[in-house]
Amino acid sequence: MMRQEQEIDLVRKAKEGDTAAFAVIIRRYQNLVYATAFRILKDTALAEDVAQEAFVTAFQSLRDLRMESSFPPWL
Repeated sequence: MMRQEQEIDLVRKAKEGDTAAFAVIIRRYQNLVYATAFRILKDTALAEDVAQEAFVTAFQSLRDLRMESSFPPWL
């Protein structure tokens, strides 16, 4: 349960522009996002690019996220 509370706190901070908090979020999800992209694309370089773009887009769109607890599926 503590991890979920920490995650919600990180997302809130990131929504306020805290790039250090978003860096932690990236570290937590980068393998999952990359693996998902690779499973679909079957190309290492393209999967890396798509994963990076997903995080850039997520950071730019965080203000649209209404419930911090729904971050993982939103990403």
